[in-house]
Amino acid sequence: MSVPPKKVLVPVAEGAEEIETASIVDILRRAEAEVLLASIMHSSTETPKNGGLIIKGSRGLSFVADTYFDQVEKAEFDMIALPGGLKNAELLGDFEPLIKKLRRQKEQEKWIAAICASPALVFQKNGLIDTIEATCHPSVASHLKHKKKIEERVVVDQKCITSRGPGTAIEFSLALVEHLYSKAKAASIAKALVHHFV
Repeated sequence: MSVPPKKVLVPVAEGAEEIETASIVDILRRAEAEVLLASIMHSSTETPKNGGLIIKGSRGLSFVADTYFDQVEKAEFDMIALPGGLKNAELLGDFEPLIKKLRRQKEQEKWIAAICASPALVFQKNGLIDTIEATCHPSVASHLKHKKKIEERVVVDQKCITSRGPGTAIEFSLALVEHLYSKAKAASIAKALVHHFV
C-alpha cells in the first residue's frame, strides 16, 4: 500500500521573492510532495487581471501559480510555507482568509513555515509566533518578539520553521523536507543539488 504524498500549500502574491518561491516549490517537489502554488491576488470567480494566475516577483520575474487561494482554502495540508519579498509579505499578512487558515493549521499542530520578511510581517504581525523562537530578514528583525535565534540561518521551534532570505532559501527548503519526511531524504536531495547538508 503506497503512502500518500505530503501536501504543501505555498500562498503567493505580487512581489514574491523569486529565489525563495522557486526553491520551496522545486525542492519539495523533488521530495515528491504535492505542492500547490496558490495566488491570493484574485478570486477564481473574478475576471482575471494581470494574466490571472501570473504573479510578478520582486525582481520582475513572473511565474504562474497552480491555482487561486480560494480554490484550496478549505483543503487540508501537512504544511503551509510562505516565501518572502516585502510586498508579498505585506499582502499575505493582510489577507484574512490566509491568516485564518494559518491559525487553524497551528491549532491542528501542523507545520507552518516562512522565510525572509514573512516570519515578521505575516506570522508575528498576526500573533502566530508569540511563543516561538524565529528568524527573518535583517530589515524586519525588529518586528520579532523573540530574538534569541534571530541570526541563525534556519530556526525550527515547535511546528514552525523560519529562515532569513534568498541566501538561505535552499537550506530552508531542505529543512522543510527534513521535517515533513526525514533527514535522510533531505540529505539525498542536497547531494543531488551539490549542496552541503549538515
